[in-house]
Amino acid sequence: MKRFIFKRKIHIANVMSVLIILSIFFIINMIDNRPENYILILFVSIAAFNLINSFFACYEVNNERLVLKSLTKKISIDLTDIQCIVEQPAGKLVGRSIGVLAKDNHRKILITAWTKNYEELIDVVVKKYIDMKHDNIDNVDVRVLELIKYKKEVVTNSLADTFRK
Repeated sequence: MKRFIFKRKIHIANVMSVLIILSIFFIINMIDNRPENYILILFVSIAAFNLINSFFACYEVNNERLVLKSLTKKISIDLTDIQCIVEQPAGKLVGRSIGVLAKDNHRKILITAWTKNYEELIDVVVKKYIDMKHDNIDNVDVRVLELIKYKKEVVTNSLADTFRK
């Protein structure tokens, strides 16, 4: 089983949100003690929990399944249950996001570029999926194959097979 964790850059936004909300809380609390402070305490606790949750989030890949784990949820998709692997829309700062969709359409794992060894994770998932599906790459998006440079190997092998015949 191989684990892929998120880059540390993604945690900076969570830390900054906790610090900003805490500083607003202390400034308002120093000026005046109001009932609105309880709402700020609620926001601080939500931001702190989100920070802790993001520290423990990771992807796990083994021979049978792809799992996204965190403190609050665990999404698991068997490699035999994958319907398709497609590129999803993402923002300018995020880069490419890859969606792994299960056959039942209720489970979806989004692999973002905020993951350490992002290309390696996608490479492992796609190659294990293709091994399970016996070299059927119809349900894998071409842009995903270009990302991991798998298409060149497949085209080269298919051209070599054509010339051998």
